This record gives sequence, structure tokens and C-alpha cells, in this order.
Amino acid sequence: MNVQHPSGNRITSSPAISNSEQALRPGQIIQGKIMKIYPNQTAQIQLGAQRMVAQLEASLNVGGRYHFQVQPYMNEKRHKAAAMRYDQKHEQAPKVTAAGKGLTAKAIIQKAKENNVPVQEDESLVELLAELNINETIPEELYQAVAEVFAFVYRTDQRMGEN
Repeated sequence: MNVQHPSGNRITSSPAISNSEQALRPGQIIQGKIMKIYPNQTAQIQLGAQRMVAQLEASLNVGGRYHFQVQPYMNEKRHKAAAMRYDQKHEQAPKVTAAGKGLTAKAIIQKAKENNVPVQEDESLVELLAELNINETIPEELYQAVAEVFAFVYRTDQRMGEN
């Protein structure tokens, strides 16, 4: 689990023994409690008297007490990717065929490039698509944004065909 604290530290879950000190220093282990779970694998946690939002890397339960280890926070943005398909003859709407973050996202993008599939960057759309299950039909609220992606793919295919 990662937590960005105002001090610039990241907190990661650890099965280690609790430390009673409340100052957050890299390497320190502190006991905490999950207060609320939010979408996108985030949760509100309480460490001593401090509450903060954490990025979960493991399944944890509300009300559960865990030990956390403070680690330096790296301001690296994590890659996210989603892939879609639309077969007008057999499907009524596009479907998500792959989604992931980190190394999985890089693999999705690499596979698309290897197969000459156009890649469009749209952070907000990826966030929404990543919430869907694999092979789930795109909801109507996303039709306009998804249509723009397919228009981009069509234009790219047309340009590649001219060359």
C-alpha cells in the first residue's frame, strides 16, 4: 500500500512489528487502521492521530488493523492503459478487451505497437475504462469519448494506407 503524506513520504503495508513513534520517517513501521475504502484501490487510513489517503497494493478490510512501513515517495506517474474492440457486425457497442497499470499497461501498449494498432493518450478516458471489467460493454455515457478514439484509429489507418 502506498500513501503520500504531506512530508513527501510513501507508506507501504508490511507484516512487521509496530513501532509506537508517530513521526513518519523512511523505514519506520507504524500500526494503522483502514477507515474507508474508495474506488481505484484507495483507502482512508489512520496512523496514530493522522488520517490520510493511501494507494492500496493489497486487499485490506475496513476496520482492519495493519502495520505500515514508511518509504520515500517517488513522484513517478504510474502508466495506465486500456484496449477496446468493436465489431459492428456482432456487437452492439465497443468492449474493453484489456486494462492495466504499471508493467501491464506498458505490455498492452507494446503489444499494440507491435501489431500496428494506433495508440491514443487520454488519461481521463483510461481512468473510466479501467473501472470496467474485461469484455464488458462500454456504457452509453462513454460513447462520445470512445467514438473519438475510433475516429482517431480510422484516420490513422487511412494515413497508413496512403503511404
